[in-house]
Amino acid sequence: MRTPAQARTQPPRQPAKSADALNTAISDLWQAAAIHSKDAFNQQIVPIYTRLLDALKAQNEAVAEQQLLDLLKQTTRACHHRWTLRLPLRRPGSDYRKYEIIYTEALITALAIDCLKQAHNDPPDQLAEALLPQDTLTKLKDDPIVWQDWLGYFEQAEEGGLYAVSIQQRTEPTTTLRTPKKTQAIDTLKTPKRTKTTPKPPPGSGRAMLEAIHTALNNGTLSYNQPGDAVQVDRAGRTFLEHPQILKWCNDQLKLNEDLKTLKSRFSRLKVLSRSAQGKQLWYGKHHEKDRRHIGYVIEDPAGLWPGNAPTGHFRIEIPTPKKQG
Repeated sequence: MRTPAQARTQPPRQPAKSADALNTAISDLWQAAAIHSKDAFNQQIVPIYTRLLDALKAQNEAVAEQQLLDLLKQTTRACHHRWTLRLPLRRPGSDYRKYEIIYTEALITALAIDCLKQAHNDPPDQLAEALLPQDTLTKLKDDPIVWQDWLGYFEQAEEGGLYAVSIQQRTEPTTTLRTPKKTQAIDTLKTPKRTKTTPKPPPGSGRAMLEAIHTALNNGTLSYNQPGDAVQVDRAGRTFLEHPQILKWCNDQLKLNEDLKTLKSRFSRLKVLSRSAQGKQLWYGKHHEKDRRHIGYVIEDPAGLWPGNAPTGHFRIEIPTPKKQG
C-alpha cells in the first residue's frame, strides 16, 4: 500500500484501475467456482489472495498485482472447465457429487500455492501451512484421496485431474489411428460424402434463443448457479431456466425487441423442455426450504446447453404432482 506522501506525488488513476480489475476478477472467480455464498467466499477464499498478494509484493512489488490478476483469470478459466467434468478423474467408483465442493477448493488452492511456489523452493504442503486458512487446509487433509490428489497437482499427476483441469486439458481418450491394410489393387477414388450442415435457426426462434443461452454459458458471459441467476442446476444435473428472466435475457442478447408473450410462445415449442404429468412446462424451484419459489423451464438433457455434464448445483426443482381426486 502507498503512504499518504506517495499518494500525493503519484497519479491516483493507476491504483484505482488496478483495484477495480482485481475486484472484478475476484467476483468472476466467485461466480465460476459456484460453491460458496458471497459471505463464505469472502471469509474462506479471499484471505488466501490477500496473503498471497503480500507475499508476491515482498518478492517484487512492481509486478505483484499483475501476477495476482493473471492467477485469478487462470483460476476462473479452470473453474469453468472444472464444471464440464466429473472430478476426481482416474478414480473409478468415486461419487463425484460428494467431491464437488472439495475438489473445486482443491483446484483453487493448488493454483494459488503454485503461484507462490514459483518464488519459493519450499514444498507445497509447507507453503499451504503458511498461506491457507486452517479450516481450508483441514478440509483438504481430512480425505486422504483429496490430499493425495492435491499434492499430485504439483507433480502433474493424472489421478484426481487437478493439473489437467488447471490448464483446461481435454480428458477424453485420444482415438488411435489404425494403419490401413494394403490392398492388391489401387483403390478407386470415391466421391467424398457431403457433410450435413445444421441450418442456422431463424432469428428470434426458440432454437435461436436456446443456442444463445448455450453459447453464453460456455463462454462464461451468462452466470449460473448463483442466487439471482436465471440459470440454475440441481444435484441431478437438470437445468432450470427461470421465467420470465431467461426470456428477457434472450430478448436483450439477440436484440429482438419482442413482447414476452411472443417469446414465451416461441420458446415453449422447444422439444427439449420437460413437461409435468399434466403436460405443463413451467416448474417450481428454490435454493432453500424457506426461499420463495421461482418458476421456470426444466431441461434434463445437458447436451442442449453444456459441453459435457451439467455443472451440478444445489437448486431444488419441485416435481409437480397430480391433484388428488375426490
